[in-house]
Amino acid sequence: MSDDSTLSDSQFRLFIRDAKSHETLWGLTGHAQGAVLQSNRDKNFEEALAEVVFEVQRIAGPAAADPAKN
Repeated sequence: MSDDSTLSDSQFRLFIRDAKSHETLWGLTGHAQGAVLQSNRDKNFEEALAEVVFEVQRIAGPAAADPAKN
């Protein structure tokens, strides 16, 4: 039987706040699976970060066209 008390939930949190009122508009948490090898921990963290970035992009909607490129 393993001792789960030593396991931790690796996570990072991103809060998007209104610049004027400082109210939290969105709160996102990325959970990275634990791993024994550093390379696997890094990969799991990068995957969790990519999920949060994807969610921010979904919330923000499509990027506006850059008038300087026209």
